[in-house]
Amino acid sequence: MPSVYVIGPKGIEEVSTSRIIQRGDLLVIDWGVCRLNLCTDVKRMAYVLRPGEVRPPQGIQHAFDVALECGASCARRSIRDGPGPSCRPRSTGASRRRATR
Repeated sequence: MPSVYVIGPKGIEEVSTSRIIQRGDLLVIDWGVCRLNLCTDVKRMAYVLRPGEVRPPQGIQHAFDVALECGASCARRSIRDGPGPSCRPRSTGASRRRATR
């Protein structure tokens, strides 16, 4: 089951419960799956606007902006042309020979 953290005025108020999401809440959704030794994890955040708001408060927007820039900056530093060491196929001939004996 995915985890949904509801962050209200008192901090994290609920985790995956029946609490009704309210305006002004910050939601953190954390979801992951492992199958056949392969795993993935996704985390998303959202802010629920209060009546009359057209954008999140400055502090929350700043946190979102910094997180996006950090991720983009990391991707720009990490992506290279051509195959990297982890992209090269491994020789499986020996392991195939052992498996068929």
